[in-house]
Amino acid sequence: MGSHDWYLLLRVTTGERRGLSPLLSLSLKEMILVNKRLFLILVIIVISGLSYINIALAEDVDVKIGGQYRIMGNVNNFDWHAAGVAKDETSSSFANQRFRIWLTVKPNDQVTAYLQLEMGHIMWGEDYEFPKTYTVGGDQVGMETRRGYIAYQKDDLGTFKIGIQDWSDSFGDTLASGDHDFDLGGVSFARKLSFSKDAELLVGVFQLWEGNGRSASDDSVLLTADLREISLENIGTFNLSFYQLSDRGDYSYGAFGGPAAAYKYSKDVWVGVNWNGQIGTIPVTAFFIYNKGGTHNPDWDHVGNAFKLAASHNLGESKLSLHLLSSTGNDDLTDPDDSNEFRTIAQSERDNYGMMGYWSYLGIAAARGPSDVQDLGVSLQNRGLGLTALEAKLEFPIKEKLSGYLACGVLKATEENALGEDSLGTEVVGEVTLDLSGGLKLDVGAGYFLTGDFYQVNPTDSPDDLHEFYIRTQLEF
Repeated sequence: MGSHDWYLLLRVTTGERRGLSPLLSLSLKEMILVNKRLFLILVIIVISGLSYINIALAEDVDVKIGGQYRIMGNVNNFDWHAAGVAKDETSSSFANQRFRIWLTVKPNDQVTAYLQLEMGHIMWGEDYEFPKTYTVGGDQVGMETRRGYIAYQKDDLGTFKIGIQDWSDSFGDTLASGDHDFDLGGVSFARKLSFSKDAELLVGVFQLWEGNGRSASDDSVLLTADLREISLENIGTFNLSFYQLSDRGDYSYGAFGGPAAAYKYSKDVWVGVNWNGQIGTIPVTAFFIYNKGGTHNPDWDHVGNAFKLAASHNLGESKLSLHLLSSTGNDDLTDPDDSNEFRTIAQSERDNYGMMGYWSYLGIAAARGPSDVQDLGVSLQNRGLGLTALEAKLEFPIKEKLSGYLACGVLKATEENALGEDSLGTEVVGEVTLDLSGGLKLDVGAGYFLTGDFYQVNPTDSPDDLHEFYIRTQLEF
C-alpha cells in the first residue's frame, strides 16, 4: 500500500474513536480512493467469518482437506517427447514445483462434494506456468480446477457422480490414466453387484472436447462400461470392458494434423478382458484388448489389438515384478486407407504417441512418478507402429525408512518406421526413497537409455545415449 492508502486505512480504523461510523468519517471522494487491496482484505475477512458461522451451524458436516506439495529438480540430455535423438545431445537442467489441494465435504452419508485445485508446475526462473489457465501480457500463470464433482450414493442403488472426475481404464493405465491428468467432465454411475463378491458395474459418459458450445456437431464424447472384479472359483477375477469414443472435435487423430485436422469425424471402439489370478504361488495378470476405428472424410480404417502378461514374486522383504506388453502396428506405411495399428483413448500431447500414464517400470522411455516431467512418451500406440516391451523391476528395503528401486527394460516398435528401424532402446533406472515422516518423502534417482536406431535423425548417425538424474521431495497430507 502507498502512504495515502495507509492514511485512509488509519481514518477508517480511528473513526470509531470519535463516535463516528468509520465510513462516514470519510468523504465520498476518499471512499472511492480506498485501495482495491484494502477492499479485497475486507471481503476475505467477511467470507472467512461467514464460512466459520456456516461450519459452526452445521457441526455434523464432515469436512476434510488433503493435499500434495512437490518440488523437484532434473538433469537430462533429451527433449520432452523427442521425435528423434541427434548424435550429440546437449545436457540441460531445471527445477519446478507444484501444489495440489483438495476439499471433501459430506453433509450426510449420501451426499459428497469434492474439489481439487492445482497450482503449477511452476518452473524456477521462468514466467511460464503449466498448466496455465489464462494469459496476461505474455505471462502464463494461474490456478486450475483439476477435479470437482458432486456425488450421491445409496446402498440399494449405487453412486452417481456429476462433474469433472478422473477416469482410468481397467488395464493398468494403458489406454488412459486418471493419475496422469485424464480428468473429464461428465456423469458416471457405480453399483455393487450381488452375483459375485466385490463385483462392480461402472458406466460413464464424458466429454473430451468441446466445440463451439452451440451443438454437439464438433464435440468428442467417451462412453465407458466396465464389469470389474468378477470372481470365478479356482480361476481368478475378471474385468470386462467396453469403451467408445465418438470424435467430431479433432481430438483422436493427431497424425492427421492435430487441432486443425481435416477429417469430419471419427469413431473408435475398445473391447477387452483383464484377468488376475495365480499360477502356483505366483500372482499373474493378463489382458487382451481389441481396437477398431477410423475416420470419415477422409476415409481411413484400422483394426489392432494389444496384450499384457505380468507376474510378481516376493523375495523375502523384496518384490520382483516382470511384464511383457505388445500391440500391433501399421505394417504398410504406403497404404492410405487401412492400418493394423492399435490406438489409445487419451491423446495427451496430440503428437500421435498416444496416452501418457504410469504403465511402465522405466523413467526415460515413459512416465514414472518421481521423474514424470521428462520422458520420451512411449505408449502402446507408439506413433501407430505398435510396441513390444519387456521390463522388470525390483523393490527392496535398505534400512528403516529407506527403500530402493531398480528396473530395466527392452523396447522395440512392432513395425519398422520410415527409416526401416524398430529398436527403441534399452533402459536401466535406479532410485532410493527416504521417508522423512509426516507424509514427506525424498526420492533420488537416475536412468540411462541405450538409444536404438528408431530415434535416428538421419540414417548416417546413430542417436546419442540418454541420461537423467532427478531429485524430488513430496509432501502428502
